[in-house]
Amino acid sequence: MGDWLRERLGFDASQRVRDALAWYPDQIWRWTLACQWSRIAQEEAFVQRTHEVGDELGSRVVAARLVRDLMRLAMLQARTYAPYSKWLGTAFARLGHPDGLDVALATGPRRCSMLGGSRTRVWRR
Repeated sequence: MGDWLRERLGFDASQRVRDALAWYPDQIWRWTLACQWSRIAQEEAFVQRTHEVGDELGSRVVAARLVRDLMRLAMLQARTYAPYSKWLGTAFARLGHPDGLDVALATGPRRCSMLGGSRTRVWRR
């Protein structure tokens, strides 16, 4: 039914439309990258600050949110749409990380140093 309807309605250019919408235009992509970096920068210091005042749970919550933001940034850099949170880890793992970002985010022994090193790895991409 889909092909028949497309022909009748004159949507033969559907592949061109799909190709045009496959990824953000460059200016939007760069703006989105800048927004993601800004989001990370705004909360990065809170991991250590919450730890210093004894709020370990708060520190872990902020660290977890930063890990998610770094994963989404890596997906943006790879020009891959990030899925919703249920599938984010699977999609992130499929990117391939020769710089070890996946290992750093998963096994960092200390939150602050792990996030700093991970941020640097994403920045170097």
